[in-house]
Amino acid sequence: MKTRFVFIFSLLTLAIPSAQAHVRWFIEGMEIPSVNFVFDGLNSLTVAGAVALLLFSYVLKTLIHKSQTHQYSPLVSMVIAVFSKPIHPKFKLEWFILILFLNSMLGDFLAPNLKLPPQGAILGIIIQFIAILLSAVSISFTGAALVIVALWLPIIFPVATALDYFFEVIGVGIAYLLIAPSINQNDRNLYKKLGISTDIEIKAMSQSAAKVLRIALGLQLITLALHNKLLEPGAALIFIQEYPFYNFMQVLGFSDYSHLHFVFA
Repeated sequence: MKTRFVFIFSLLTLAIPSAQAHVRWFIEGMEIPSVNFVFDGLNSLTVAGAVALLLFSYVLKTLIHKSQTHQYSPLVSMVIAVFSKPIHPKFKLEWFILILFLNSMLGDFLAPNLKLPPQGAILGIIIQFIAILLSAVSISFTGAALVIVALWLPIIFPVATALDYFFEVIGVGIAYLLIAPSINQNDRNLYKKLGISTDIEIKAMSQSAAKVLRIALGLQLITLALHNKLLEPGAALIFIQEYPFYNFMQVLGFSDYSHLHFVFA
């Protein structure tokens, strides 16, 4: 049932004609105001809520690890079961969906606000086009191309802008390199020539791929939070002012919950 839900949700996501992710995609060319956070009661509650969530996650993780050797009450056992049961779609469906997302990345060099200089535009288009084409033949070649692109970003673009994409691009690239022999026969044959041939080695690489994605996603979210919110709150504030309905706290009736409070949260 969970597998079916993930599959349907992914298809609905792919059906969206245009997905916008980064704050700076919306505010390009706008003057970013200079604002500072005020650590008032609402922001104090936000920090307390974040700390509570971290503590809850830590306690839950500890309970999950101990559940193999300890017996808990039915209620606690049910909570552990809900949060600890992994989703394993058949045929590694989630990885094919990720590759499909990559193949839909057309029209821009990774993102609308990454403008290549004229001397690098052709090379950037060639690398991206090769990565997309090779995904049908070899996942590992695609992963290698993405790693090259990620390492190239801070050289071509301002470091602050490149960091908004660096960890996600290199994370997906490394994950592709690790998962490739598990889902592509061409890559399995290639890795055999490199000395990686046993099922145990391939399974270990497959498990590491998911960990790499998780760490890369965490680093990317931290980077975006620092760059676009905590260090430069004006960037996120001008976005919320343009699209105020995203501040759902006001929609719920909390009129004192300002846009700046929302940015901090």
